[in-house]
Amino acid sequence: MSLLALTIGCRTANVISQLRATSTPQIVEVAAAENETPKIAYAVVDTLTPTSTTTTTATPRPTGTPTRRPTVVPTKTPTKAPTATTTALAALSSSKVPALNIDKTSRELGVKVIETSVTDNYWKVTKVRYFGPDDYPHQNAHDIFVRVEDSAGNLLYDVPIKVFWAGGPPRILSSGDKKDDPQALYWNAVFNMDSTGCSYSVEIIDGKPSDKVLCLGMGTVLEPWRKIHNSYDVTFRWVP
Repeated sequence: MSLLALTIGCRTANVISQLRATSTPQIVEVAAAENETPKIAYAVVDTLTPTSTTTTTATPRPTGTPTRRPTVVPTKTPTKAPTATTTALAALSSSKVPALNIDKTSRELGVKVIETSVTDNYWKVTKVRYFGPDDYPHQNAHDIFVRVEDSAGNLLYDVPIKVFWAGGPPRILSSGDKKDDPQALYWNAVFNMDSTGCSYSVEIIDGKPSDKVLCLGMGTVLEPWRKIHNSYDVTFRWVP
């Protein structure tokens, strides 16, 4: 091998070494020796492919936020306000039906009223009152004084009244029995009592519905078995 060839080989090896170090293909002109034509050395170096260093990070799944269920609040049904017409009718109805009035002594003796189930065209008991031996206007009497009224509170005559008691036949009275009696200022029929305790009952029997009074009789609260001269006022009123 000539000195020139050896020199060119060494230079070529150096060039290839440089190309590999830079990892980039190069075209290098190799200097020729004196009196020689310059040579072109081609060095092909494989291009290094960079290794990907990208790290894939798993994207966390979103955690579902629980949805609060709305609390159901029950709504109240609005109460319908009464109209003027409804109020007027209620007032008219209550004004035409008088309240029942039973005094304390009568209640303590067990007197009670059985009311009919109808609301118009009937006889209503509006008062039951006990009178002792010295109570005006029934001093020393032992009677049931019955008053029968029309819807305006006036005395009403010729209405049949039934009085009945345990162990005896019922008796039919007329509300006109005392219409000519000057002392009959507040009643128009009278029935004489002769039994104590819960003995007598009274109602109207003209074919119309009627309240009924139960447990009338002689006696006091402390001595209900004693035959004393006590009386009762019983009032019936017509309710149209």
